Amino acid sequence: WSDFCCYQLNYWHRQNVCFQLPMKRYMHMLRYLFGFLFVFLCFSAEATHNRAGEITYRHIEGFTYEFTITTCTKTSVIADRQWLKINWGDVPVGQILDSLERDPNIQFVPGQDAQINVYKGTHTYSGPGEYLIQMADPNRNEGIVNIINSVDQVFCVQSLLVINPQTGHNNSVQLLNSPKEQACLNRLWEHNPGAFDPDGDLLIYSLVTPLGQDLDDP
Repeated sequence: WSDFCCYQLNYWHRQNVCFQLPMKRYMHMLRYLFGFLFVFLCFSAEATHNRAGEITYRHIEGFTYEFTITTCTKTSVIADRQWLKINWGDVPVGQILDSLERDPNIQFVPGQDAQINVYKGTHTYSGPGEYLIQMADPNRNEGIVNIINSVDQVFCVQSLLVINPQTGHNNSVQLLNSPKEQACLNRLWEHNPGAFDPDGDLLIYSLVTPLGQDLDDP
């Protein structure tokens, strides 16, 4: 920042000497320059913080469920979400989404510049059906090698809820181990999410394409 500003100041100084720009115009240009740099740096800092996340749910009663959004984010950036918007899966297109407030007890990960954020809320559905619960928040971490311009890609997670009276009320899989371990370059990295299904359902793992803007494949 300081080196860049010095370069720009020297540049404008040379212009002032060569063309004898009035001081008022000189200061006017500087204000535009610093204003642009400030906005650019703030945008860059806000754009990269999401590392991992999940949506889980548990049955309360009837057609009412409690939902939990858990995210792992970078601590040393400006972007820090006290609220996250959630789509319950039954929201008409164009309708304003509900927001969940973050639990004030944030878990900071020592030595990893990371924190675990938890957002909870309840929702009552009108009846049986399949509901795709979704959350989207800009943006992902910078430098993800298999996602082009990852720092400009929206971070998205979703979870499917099936309400079927014949099969009984369902609870989502619980991931007992959060993805906050450190990895080393060119070294094998293993992560066991510690998946557990409270209903005893069979668990199947599969690789999927990450979701992007508007919860479409990037």
